[in-house]
Parts: sequence; structure tokens; C-alpha cells
Amino acid sequence: MKVKDSGGIIKTRKVAFLVDNGASKSFIDKMKTALEREGAEAVLISSHAGKIRFKEGTEEDIKHSYLTETSVCYDAFFTPAYPYCIYRYWMRGR
Repeated sequence: MKVKDSGGIIKTRKVAFLVDNGASKSFIDKMKTALEREGAEAVLISSHAGKIRFKEGTEEDIKHSYLTETSVCYDAFFTPAYPYCIYRYWMRGR
């Protein structure tokens, strides 16, 4: 699909960040800040609503679960690089 010149802007886009316990808060914050600076909305989504613990030891309240949230509500998905969480998600289907 070709995007028209100057038509591929991130402003007003909604980006889902697929996170879980063990994710790097600093890595997520860098990407989230960059997207929000350009006018996008970054939403953290996890395997469950409630608190998750980042690898740095801090916690954050997550309001959305990828088990109940519909993907068409988002323009893009971002999966931070933490293989354990991806493996854990993949194993749930087995």
C-alpha cells in the first residue's frame, strides 16, 4: 500500500504497546515519549488489566487487556524487545 506524499503522519494515530511483567520501562518510555511528541496516543496493553511490574522494579496500572481489547481500535502495535514476555504469550495458546 502506498501512502500519499505527506499523508503518512503519526499525528492522531493510536498505538498499542503490548507489555507484560518484565518489560523495560525506560525503553517503553522512550518510544512512548517520541510518539506522543508527534501527536500520537500510546496505550499500554497487557495480558490482564491491573498492575504489571517492570524490570526496573516499578509498577504501573494497565487499563486494557489484549485478551478482551479489539485490535481494530488501534492503528499500530508496538512490541518492546523482551523475549520472555513474547514466549509467555505464545505458550498460552498451547
